[in-house]
Amino acid sequence: KELPYSTPSQVYNFPRRGLFDEHKLLFVTSIFLKILLRNPDVSTSTEYTGALDAAEVAYMTRGTKNMNPPTMNVELGTFLSENVWQSICGLVEVGAFTKLTADMEASPKLWDEWMKLEAPETKDPPGDYAQLTTFQKVCLLRAMRPDRVTAGLRNMIHSDFGKMFIDEEAFNIFSIYRESAPQTAMFFYLFPGADIVGDIDPLLKKKGFTIDNGQFVNISMGQGQEPVAEEALDRCMKEGGWVFLQNIHLMSMWVKALERKLEQSQEGAHPDFRCFLSSEPPPLPTQQTIPEAILQNSIKVSNQPAQSLRANLLRAWQAFDQGFIDKCQRKADFPGVLLALSCFHALVNGRRKFGFIGWSCSNIYGFTMGDLQQCAQVAINMLNARTGPRAADPVPFADLKYIFGEIMYGGHITDKWDRRTCVTYLETLIVPELYEEGHELFEGFKSKTKGTWQDFLDHIDFNLPPENPTAFGLHPNADISYLQNEQASLFAQLIEISGGGGGAAGQSKEAVIEKMVVDFLERLPDDFNMFDIKSRIGPSENITPYLVVLLQECEKMNGLLGLIRKSLLDLQLGLQGALNISDMMDQQMNSMFLDRIPAIWEKAAWRTLKTLPVWFADLLERIDQFQKWQESLKMPPSVWLSGTANPMAFVTAVMQTTARAYQWPLDDVETFTDITKMDWEDATAQPEEGAYIHGLYIEGARWDRDLGELQDSILRDLAPQMPIIHLKAIPTKERRMTGYYDCPVYYVSQRGGGNPPGSYVFFGQLRTSDKTVVTLYGIYSYKWVLAGVGILMQVD
Repeated sequence: KELPYSTPSQVYNFPRRGLFDEHKLLFVTSIFLKILLRNPDVSTSTEYTGALDAAEVAYMTRGTKNMNPPTMNVELGTFLSENVWQSICGLVEVGAFTKLTADMEASPKLWDEWMKLEAPETKDPPGDYAQLTTFQKVCLLRAMRPDRVTAGLRNMIHSDFGKMFIDEEAFNIFSIYRESAPQTAMFFYLFPGADIVGDIDPLLKKKGFTIDNGQFVNISMGQGQEPVAEEALDRCMKEGGWVFLQNIHLMSMWVKALERKLEQSQEGAHPDFRCFLSSEPPPLPTQQTIPEAILQNSIKVSNQPAQSLRANLLRAWQAFDQGFIDKCQRKADFPGVLLALSCFHALVNGRRKFGFIGWSCSNIYGFTMGDLQQCAQVAINMLNARTGPRAADPVPFADLKYIFGEIMYGGHITDKWDRRTCVTYLETLIVPELYEEGHELFEGFKSKTKGTWQDFLDHIDFNLPPENPTAFGLHPNADISYLQNEQASLFAQLIEISGGGGGAAGQSKEAVIEKMVVDFLERLPDDFNMFDIKSRIGPSENITPYLVVLLQECEKMNGLLGLIRKSLLDLQLGLQGALNISDMMDQQMNSMFLDRIPAIWEKAAWRTLKTLPVWFADLLERIDQFQKWQESLKMPPSVWLSGTANPMAFVTAVMQTTARAYQWPLDDVETFTDITKMDWEDATAQPEEGAYIHGLYIEGARWDRDLGELQDSILRDLAPQMPIIHLKAIPTKERRMTGYYDCPVYYVSQRGGGNPPGSYVFFGQLRTSDKTVVTLYGIYSYKWVLAGVGILMQVD
């Protein structure tokens, strides 16, 4: 009876050690969805009737939306976004939820209250929906509160299968050693703050293996260490002993030789031989440096240190000791600076958790303890230089900030807007005010200037407030965004590793795709008649910069439409057996089945993170805009800027048109964004100068139409629409130097990452009543920089 329970337990426990923290919920979720789809009672039942409905699982993993939902009533519209309504209408197509929209319309207040709960997964939903199964309640969260889905899944697995699958055991090097053998290396992943030698030290002490007695060899790999490592491996394989090769990712050419050496251990290695390896995880899955054979034949261990603000700050301070502080001769000045520097290190590392609103290129930055220690040594040197005759000199805050922000930490940063964020942290931390009583280094945490190293450690340990996005300068919405991204990543990877699972209602993959092909072909419009458009424009002197944009967009759209049409027709013939299915067609089928945009379409289109159904609806809306524009050859009353494939071309057209009208040199012209009070559909005609644009969203803050300035976000309103914007061109010398925030505008929420790298388009100016500064990085307010305020052309 216990076998069905113990088997998944062992299956989970063995690979769990080698999983990164972000993949552990993915792994356990994939296991138990498979179990529950097949067998309702994992402890006793021998039947194979699933406890979960396949349609509910398909909805959970895919998050299917109804792209043409019925109109929402007024009461629901007060608390539901269009995006959430589409998800709810998608859920209605699943058996247990067929009356969901009608029930919500009948009791909007109850549903509003439930959706606004901080943790709705802990409370029953309204009405009869309280009787749903746990999994069905998580389906409701998937539609209405995606930020609480991962919490709901953890609660379900915890209650239905046991806490061991969610609350993992503490790291135990002895249990790992018991599973090892001379033929099996132990492979440790390196993470910031990890101390692998410290992890295996209890084992070394118990076995009596030390460097001094030659039984333990610890080699930090680098240039010239290859012969040393090979000699140690040969000796210990023959005579016994343990070899620890650290940082083998640095030896990308030599690891092949290491692979062959480890193969030798399969044949007659000494019983006391053990090999330990450590390596940093690759930046991307496609950038593997360690041979697959080494990974497959090793016990992989991922003992990931906590990355909370508290853990980062404690690690930062514990990188020093009293002796290090005593090296500085200005005893009253240095400890406060060191605490502020440690806070800076903890904040810039902890900010990565929040994804692209934290750092535009959050996936590539790694700020190390070496950066922190070098900066601290620089601070000591600069303060010690100001002793004796220069003892009265003030602390060189400006010099310290420049070295820390532009050279040491800034040397890692490739994005201008991220560099601005880095510098802003220093401008708020490394300041003379840190010596004042009651000064806050960040929200809720006060500075300290006097005391021993231990006093400062106690100050961090006992006085640091609970972690909150506001400590980083971010709005609480950043945490919601993080949780939404977590669940989106979870299900995207779940679909990928499962190959897409079954089709809806038990349909085969081919049947699902054939239906999609027919649907897309029926909705796909004809190409634009470029000959007709050009003939109506007339001679070349009639072509304005705006008409150039129209012609370019129509030509690009024709290329995309032709590609989509041909690939769909070929795929249709392939499914009917009239054509052989090529590799490209097979890849297209896989993408379509997973609701992803086929690569050949995406390459010919524009940058986007949307799923295929949403993207195709977006495609038709873009075509509709250009269809109306080309019919009259007059710009729409407001141009849907994010509906253009090349929005920068339109921005440039505004600058060119204005520069020609006033005979300004184009190099001396820049854009200015004047935010109106009009909704997207309110414009009746274009202004005499510049252009009205819409289709933009703001992240990290909101635009207050009454005050006409930036204000704090509303909770759970992650990316509110911006009103129509009057895009103007002005001489550079007339730029507003105070009261504005230079706000970067991005194609997608993946601000600085992705392929091609970076989605920055241009920057707009948003009015703010907060204090602004003018620096190398433009005009901005510290508050909005740390809040990660940016404008998006698309929401995912």
